[in-house]
Amino acid sequence: MTDRLDDALTDPDVDAVIVCTPPDTHLDIAEAVLRAGKHLVIEKPVGLSPERIPALERLAAERGLTVMVPYHFRFVPQLRTLHQRVRTGEFGAVAHAYHRMYSLRDREGAWLWDDSAAAASSWSPSCTASTRSCGCSTSGPAP
Repeated sequence: MTDRLDDALTDPDVDAVIVCTPPDTHLDIAEAVLRAGKHLVIEKPVGLSPERIPALERLAAERGLTVMVPYHFRFVPQLRTLHQRVRTGEFGAVAHAYHRMYSLRDREGAWLWDDSAAAASSWSPSCTASTRSCGCSTSGPAP
């Protein structure tokens, strides 16, 4: 285990690197990881410059590397149940859905509250920590 990227990138025993750094560092680190021939797990948001992401996708494909963006709430029982209920049409045709999560400022890294590092336009401090509400609107019964 190391906290130095270069150590991980040059270690032949390291197969994959997990990137959980401030969002404004993600793309540069991801590119370095892929160029080093390592598989990549990269936390959200993948990057603050979306136009750079396709090049990383191509780089990973060319080198036969796996890239994963984790979404741990995907497996939360309540959200799985909600997903199933939506799929079966229980709520009718869903026209819009939202999911809000809240975090406590003192539990997060300082970068989360810095708009220039956290991309306020696409990332919000309200999008971390624990689930508090979920809702959807429908347009009547499912067809």
